[in-house]
Amino acid sequence: MFDFLNDRRFSIPAIVAIFLILNEYCFCMSSESANATLDSTFSSAVATWYGSPTGAGSGGACGFADDVANYPYEGYIAAGNNNLFKSGKGCGSCYQVKCYQNPACSGYPIRITITDECPGACNNEPVHFDLSGKAFGYLAKPGEADTLRNAGRINIEYQRVPCYYSIGITFKIDTGSNPYYLAFAVEYVGGDGDIGLVELLPSNGRNRWLAMQQSWGATWKANIPIGTKGPYSVRITTLQSRKTVVARNVIPGDWALGKYYGSRVNFKASSINQGLWVRFSPCVGGVGHEEGSFALLLDMPFAPSTKELSHCQNASFKIFKARKLLPGGESQRRAALVPVRTEEARFS
Repeated sequence: MFDFLNDRRFSIPAIVAIFLILNEYCFCMSSESANATLDSTFSSAVATWYGSPTGAGSGGACGFADDVANYPYEGYIAAGNNNLFKSGKGCGSCYQVKCYQNPACSGYPIRITITDECPGACNNEPVHFDLSGKAFGYLAKPGEADTLRNAGRINIEYQRVPCYYSIGITFKIDTGSNPYYLAFAVEYVGGDGDIGLVELLPSNGRNRWLAMQQSWGATWKANIPIGTKGPYSVRITTLQSRKTVVARNVIPGDWALGKYYGSRVNFKASSINQGLWVRFSPCVGGVGHEEGSFALLLDMPFAPSTKELSHCQNASFKIFKARKLLPGGESQRRAALVPVRTEEARFS
């Protein structure tokens, strides 16, 4: 366990600086930040975990398969019970979850995505998140991940939040597709994250959109009339806010089974919660972040958090606070950062 208060490698000014920063984060969040979430308050739920202790979980019932281990999910996912999975309509929805009742809990929220279903006993409670082992561990204090996982089942708080990605909506062709039947999983949907309607427009469709049907999870299907030609445009309408976006000519006429076709469009979250960011210096014997790289400290999955820094030798970091974060690349995220403190906390 890494203990800020009792570890003599931290100077008193550094400890004070960190607590001042955390206090600012916890109690001085702007109204703009609070309004960025889809739900403005946390509610009670239950959390368990599955798979290996540091595993990425599964995208099975949503059709995301092993994509959950990779960017942008990075294993920060959960299987949801009926009230979260919603017969597949909840696939892709994003939530902040946090725990505080167990002594090993950090009390800080992490951001997760619903990518699978937790049936059966998970429905004994109104809301149940079955987290990946990796995500469950990140609810813990530094060094306490295994202790928290050993609890197995914990009480948590959750709230619905916008999803934001720096990539476009992506379509993965289902292996059951053929020239007269097209199905694909829809991934990386920003904003609401959920899908209420998917429509398909062939290149020779004369602006007559074909309504697709939900096949299972986030996989949608349509029968393709004889004579229909690609490329195909896809129109997506979200379930909660009924917003619409069109990916023009995103699926080519010669599509291939199992292949991914990425678009350049996505739904935009109006703003993203402010948070604390950390700027890394070189880490020896730790996670090895590049010097000058940024990661969100208290809003995962963009956050390695200080628990990983505690494994570094001669590593230093500076704390920043985001004024407003918009979906986009690294340069856009950096432009939104302003220093909170000039003090530098150092592990040695």
